[in-house]
This record gives sequence, C-alpha cells and structure tokens, in this order.
Amino acid sequence: MKNAEKREYIIDTYSGVAGKVLIQETNEQYKPLIIFNYFMPAYFINDQVAGFDWENIIDDYEHYYELFPLMDNKNISDVSMTLLKQGFYIHSYLDHYYISKSDKYMKRHFLHDCATVIDFDLEKRVFYIADNFKAGKFSVEEIKFVEYENALKNVKDGIMEYFWMEKDIKFRLRKNDIAEMIKAYLQGKGYKFESEYVVIRKKQGVLLGIDMYNVLLNECEKMKKYNCNYQDYRSFQIMCNHMSIGYELIEYMKKNRILKANSANMYKLLKRNMLMLRNMFIKVGVNKNEKSLDKLKKHIEEISVQEKNLLKQVLKVIKG
Repeated sequence: MKNAEKREYIIDTYSGVAGKVLIQETNEQYKPLIIFNYFMPAYFINDQVAGFDWENIIDDYEHYYELFPLMDNKNISDVSMTLLKQGFYIHSYLDHYYISKSDKYMKRHFLHDCATVIDFDLEKRVFYIADNFKAGKFSVEEIKFVEYENALKNVKDGIMEYFWMEKDIKFRLRKNDIAEMIKAYLQGKGYKFESEYVVIRKKQGVLLGIDMYNVLLNECEKMKKYNCNYQDYRSFQIMCNHMSIGYELIEYMKKNRILKANSANMYKLLKRNMLMLRNMFIKVGVNKNEKSLDKLKKHIEEISVQEKNLLKQVLKVIKG
C-alpha cells in the first residue's frame, strides 16, 4: 500500500470512505462491490449536502473494533504497527495541527474525521496515512511516528478503531443487476439488493442519479445568491467520483462479456470535463466572476445530455 501515494483515486470525497475504498481496490473481488456502492450519487435535501446513497451501501465484509482497549499504557505507534502487521487497518480522527503534511500544521487545531492508517515503514519511521491534508484534497502521505502520536493526543475513546476486510467475498453484478442500476440512475431513483436481486425504489428527501445535474445547476444559483462567496464544491466532486465509477462499470461489463463496445473512454472524457467544471466553479468563488456562471451552467446541461445518451445506449445493448 506504500505505492498508494501520488496516484489517482476512484473515490476521493469523504476521507474515511475514500481510505476504505483505496484498500478495497487492492482486491479485484471488491471491484463490483465498489461499483454497486458508489455508482449512485445523492444529495440530501434537509442537510443540503452531497454524498452517496449511504443507506444502501453494503458493508457486510468489514469488521470494526475499538482500539483504545488495546492501549494499556502502550505506545500508540507500537500498537498501530502490530495491528498493521496482523492485516488490520486503522480509522481515527487526527489533529492536523501536528501533521506537517497538512495545511493546518502549527496554525490551528483541526480534529478531522477521519484518517485511514494503511501501512508503515520502520526504517523511515513513518506511517502511510490517507486523509484530506491540503486544501481539502484526499491523498496518502508519509506521516512521522512522532507527528502521528502527537495528533492523537486529543482523540477520545470511541473515535479510534481498527478493522479488517474479508478477502473472499464472492460479490457479483449480473447483467440484469447492472441494467436495474442504470435504469434507477436515469430515473433519479435508488436501488438496493433484495432477495439477491437489484431492485429500484423511490426515496424521499434525497435527489439521486441524473437529478444531481439539477443540484449542480442549483449550486451555481447559490454562488450567484451569495455574491460568489460560496465554497462548497462537494456536489461537483461527488459527480467526478461518479464518473470514475462509471468508467469502472463499463470495464467490468467488458471483462464479463456483458458489453463489447468500448464506452469506457467516454466516461474518461466525462470525468475530465466534470473536473474542468468543478475547477470553473471554484474559480468563480476565487475571482468573483459571476459572468462565468452562465457558461458553467451550459456545460453542466451538455454533460447531462452526454451521460444520459451514453447510458441509454449501454442499456439498449444489455437488453439486446
């Protein structure tokens, strides 16, 4: 896992989730589960925040335990290394005030939820830790033992845990499952496994799937309403992650001979364009250039049509 530094991540929104998916990516058996769990973007209306359809994420193969009972006056670095050697990983809050790789270093205390400790190097005396260290961006960094220990000083019981993931999970997505997932996305509805089959279901209080483009358009209106003093770009970031999962879905279908046509490159293009729109949105907030919002909204509508047409085409092929 040391080579997880300086790479592109399938999921990089919500650091705890991103760290978990980073680990799952090392096991090919988790690929269909990652696709099922994170293909569906969501916007929770009451909380006014974007994410994934958390309620229907399958986490049956993950096992978590409280870490503090293991301490017994032992050094936290020693305990962490022992757990990592045994095949466990660690989730914890970290106070970024003590982390030199963080932009909060020695500036202000910031107890962030949550970091994932994935590996260590005893010779370098560093842990490899995944978190949002700079400008809210997810990355894996080398964190010195002493910084790790200091960053845990203010972490209270119950918010530091170690976990393992089953290796042989036998999770599969069949042709009909994928068809239902795509249909749910296009209808702005949710999906879940029920009696071993994916079924579509309507949900209240949440905007799902293709309706996320309306959320992006609404974010542009918020930017205008607040005179370009609006900095929450998570909805755009979630859609970037969705495009990454879309690419993985097409690749999975090709590998399992469900789809012959190479549509994966189209999702690469869609992700590249979505990243461009995210950056445009951020720049509007920095440069206070409200005029750029109309152009941004036009591009959002164009990508919406492009993805909708792509998925309709894939659905048509699946149905034969």
